[in-house]
Order: sequence, then structure tokens, then C-alpha cells
Amino acid sequence: MGGTDLWRSGRPILHGALALQAAVLVLSYIITGLTIDLLSIALILLPLFVCTGVAFAYRNRIDAPKLAISAEAAAILLTMLSLGTLITYAAGAASFPFAYSDAELHAADLRIGFDWLSYARMINEYPTLCWILKLAYNSFNAQPLLLLAALILANQFARLRIFLLAMFIALAATSIIFIFFPAISAYGHFGEAARQLTAIYPPEGDVHITILQQHIAFLEGLRDGSFRQVSAQTLTGLITFPSFHAVVACLFMWAAWTVRGLRIAALVTNMLMLAASPLFGAHYLVDLFAGAGVAALSVILATAVYAREPVWPPRYMPRLARFGRRTGNAGAAG
Repeated sequence: MGGTDLWRSGRPILHGALALQAAVLVLSYIITGLTIDLLSIALILLPLFVCTGVAFAYRNRIDAPKLAISAEAAAILLTMLSLGTLITYAAGAASFPFAYSDAELHAADLRIGFDWLSYARMINEYPTLCWILKLAYNSFNAQPLLLLAALILANQFARLRIFLLAMFIALAATSIIFIFFPAISAYGHFGEAARQLTAIYPPEGDVHITILQQHIAFLEGLRDGSFRQVSAQTLTGLITFPSFHAVVACLFMWAAWTVRGLRIAALVTNMLMLAASPLFGAHYLVDLFAGAGVAALSVILATAVYAREPVWPPRYMPRLARFGRRTGNAGAAG
């Protein structure tokens, strides 16, 4: 099967995943009583609308198949991440019967020989290293779309669709686990001792401080019922355990492994992201192990799903698929 055929045949599964996500979002918000400020959310989703428009405009063009696939894959990923982020707020509201797990997570770290404060104090002594780790941690925002482009240019269509489905599975798994293991983060748990690490947590004007403080305030509000409307201004990461940064770091390394010229860069960047996550994401070490486990399970399940995919009827295979057969752009197996 040609590379574009491979992508087209795998789209119904990804579209079904998005439909399921949307249904879960609506149902979970009804159950928890949350609402969404649709206008503010729509404004920050402008890149998604652009990608969707390009994908629609080029859906039957045979002269630019990779542009159409790139736009569609980007739209799927952005939609998946947007819906997944919104769902975490319902998960946070549903976590109220369960006590915060910070003490248990810290105790688990100590049992495996990791002391969060000692690690943070050591890194805090080297401002240049803090800057490098912060840069790697922030690459979370740029890596997904760069990775999509690299996979498509390398004709890795099989790996691309597994990566996207694994991302959906991982988002679902982390949200479910979060309900039963809510946590305010190591930054909140260690309080003043963490705030004294001024190279990592500058006292003023640092976006990570704002995010960590919002994490605590929003989670408290979701659990006690005082926070009920989600808007663009209130979107932030809520999940401590398992670490979603660890999930995506592992997924990025897996997806890039077969792309020549990208493997080493992805490995180095994402290993640095993992090293940075206890600091700038205020994660416990066990959060990272749990995130890596979620990523591995997600890839296994996504691979199994596509190994058993049905043969879709011809109406799912427009002229773009015929172009793929003619050019013979075969995607590498995941």
C-alpha cells in the first residue's frame, strides 16, 4: 500500500478518536457542571482553524499530497491536544473525593533514592544549566508540529498515524489516572524551600512560576466548586501524576527514531526535557516513570489497533490515494 494510501486508510480511526474525545468532553462537563467560554477558546485555536482550512482545500489535490496530509495531521493533533486539555478540567473537578497524593509521591521518590529538594538545589547552583533545561522543557510546544513535518517528509506515514493514536490514548490515560491521584506538585508541596531556588524559580516575571501557581489555584477551585468556567485565560497544565511532559518526551523519541538526521537531536532534546520536568514542571520522579509507562502502553495499543485495521471501502480513498500508488511513497512500518 502506498504511503498516502496508508494515511488515508488510517484516518477513520483517528476521526473516531476525535469524535469520542468530543463526546467525553461534553458529557464530563455536563456531569461536573463546568462551562466553556467559547469565544476566548476559539481565539487561541486560530492555528487549528487554519490547518483545517488548508486540509479541506487540498483534500482532493493530487499535486500537493504532503501539504494536504501535513495540514490534516496538524489539525488532528491540535484538536486532540485542545480537547484533551479541556477534559483535564473535568477530571480535576471529579478528583474532589480523593486526597492529594503529594506525600505519597514524595515518599515513593525517597524509596527509590531520589530527593527532589537535593536535586533542585544542585541544579539551582548552575544558572546556565537551568537555562538549557528550561529551553528543552519549553520545546514541548514546538516539537509536535516539527515532528509531524519530519515524518511526512520522510514518508513515515505508518509511524505518523500510530503516533497520533498513541497521543490520544495517552491523553485519555493520564486524565483517568489524574482523577484518582491528584497532586499540587512538588513546588506546592515543598513551599518556601522551593521558592528559595531563585535560579529555577525567579521571584518575579517567570512564566513557569505563574503556571505552577495557577495549577494550585485552579485545581483547588475545581475541587471545592468555586471554579466553574474554563476560558483561554485559565488554560494550564493540571496533571502532576503521571507527567504528560514525560509522556510526550517518550512519544517524540519513539516517533523520531526512524527518521534519519532527527534521531540524535530528538533523543538529546527529550532526555533534557525529562531532566527538566521535575524542576519546571515541578514533578516527582515517579511522575516521570509513570509517564514513560503510559507512553509505552499507548504505542503498544496504537500499534495493535492499526495491525487489525479494517479495509475501508473506496469512498474513503479519493484521488490523493491514487497519487500515492502512482508515486510509490511507501511509509515505513512502526
